[in-house]
Amino acid sequence: MNHTTTLNNIKEYINNRINRLKKDIYDEMSSFRRIILQNRQRSSTTKNIIGVSPEPYLDLISNPFNKCQWNYLSL
Repeated sequence: MNHTTTLNNIKEYINNRINRLKKDIYDEMSSFRRIILQNRQRSSTTKNIIGVSPEPYLDLISNPFNKCQWNYLSL
């Protein structure tokens, strides 16, 4: 009887420990999911920001400049 009780206690301990580890992992995963979601949201909002580097852009119906003038404006 003593061996059976000891074996059952060990099984119970192992099962409790496994369940606790599963819960800890689940809790950590939800934390990581939140962090990943925040990073994804930050990443998608930065795509809407206009860059600082100069980019040639003229909103004209027709282009009145020749290639040399256009290159000068693009500097």
